[in-house]
Amino acid sequence: MQGAVSWNVLLLQTALLVAFQAPQAAPAVIPAELLKQIRHHMAENLQRLPDYTCRETIERVWSESEGRHYNLFDRLRVEVAYVEGRELYAWPGASSFDERSLGEMAGAGASSTGSFAMHARAVFTSSAPVFTFGGEQQRGGRRVVRFDFRIPLEQSKYAIQTGAHPVIVAYTGFFEADADTLDPLRLSVEGADLPAELKLRAAGETIEYGQMRIGQSDFLLPVSSELMMTGVNGRVDRNRTRFEACKEYSGESTVSFDLDAPVSAEGTALPIELPPDLAIQANLREAIDQSTAARGDLVHIIVSSDAKRAGQILVPKGAVLTARISRIQSVIMRTLVYFGIGLHFQKIEFGGRTGAISAGVDAAGVGADFSVSRDPQTGDSVVFLKSKVERLAAGTRLALRTK
Repeated sequence: MQGAVSWNVLLLQTALLVAFQAPQAAPAVIPAELLKQIRHHMAENLQRLPDYTCRETIERVWSESEGRHYNLFDRLRVEVAYVEGRELYAWPGASSFDERSLGEMAGAGASSTGSFAMHARAVFTSSAPVFTFGGEQQRGGRRVVRFDFRIPLEQSKYAIQTGAHPVIVAYTGFFEADADTLDPLRLSVEGADLPAELKLRAAGETIEYGQMRIGQSDFLLPVSSELMMTGVNGRVDRNRTRFEACKEYSGESTVSFDLDAPVSAEGTALPIELPPDLAIQANLREAIDQSTAARGDLVHIIVSSDAKRAGQILVPKGAVLTARISRIQSVIMRTLVYFGIGLHFQKIEFGGRTGAISAGVDAAGVGADFSVSRDPQTGDSVVFLKSKVERLAAGTRLALRTK
């Protein structure tokens, strides 16, 4: 009997010793409380955000079916601003933002709204989503938790565009967050009950989050997103977006004029006005690389010799023309793959003066590596590079003609 008691005491002492030495288990996840904390943390992040802008680069590709080779549809670059709770867009270098949607600026092809800020506000600050706990896992030394949600059509602001107009859809999704820092890491949405007019089998978007500095503070912002759409015919469209160069928004803009420029009676610089059919010889100031250039980028072109008419210099050597890339697309012509770069001319500057210019490209470069056509929809000149030519190098000759 005494031996049995001693044995029990020994077992009890051993158990107490093991319990004392064993590492303490992580506290059990309480889904409702954790969800509340994460949403409050993200809502606070969004609330203290100043109005800000980022550069948004979207590469749009397509494939005949899932798993097949992707072809470049286009690449575009815009400035996106989050101002007073609204997403506003502008082309790089524009003087102001406007009310046009991204779909209106992007034109044909797949697009959606919300990746910049709208989805985050809907999920983390509104009463629209209904949540369920999706579990916890260890990932890269982090405790990552998942919450699934759904947002009905009557409370949705998620717009998908495949045709002329955006369509609001209901959606489901999930977000993942670091259980210790409470930082959301990923937010994914999937369109539900897609209307027949979209002609889609599926549409979904995943947004990755990270810390970005704006002004003197760090904020949790989207750093990238991927939109996938599968049509009823099996075609797959994929948009990959990067957000960069975020900074505090300033609505102010200034315009300055050279004091030596000709001026009007009101004291302002006289605008440059050019006649049609004026030939201008020029060279690219910066290279246009087909792997990085995007629709919306500004291109500068330097006049290489005086453009004259009736002995009068209308455009002096050294004048600067500004054009915006209006098209980036790969095209197959007669079994050869060409890369098309559309140029929409906007402005000319010299002598401290500036003016609007409408012009086209008559010829580009030297030899057979380039050809020039005209976009039938916009009328812009399109310079086609053979696939072996990777760029329009700085200094490439351009023969221009005003319209």
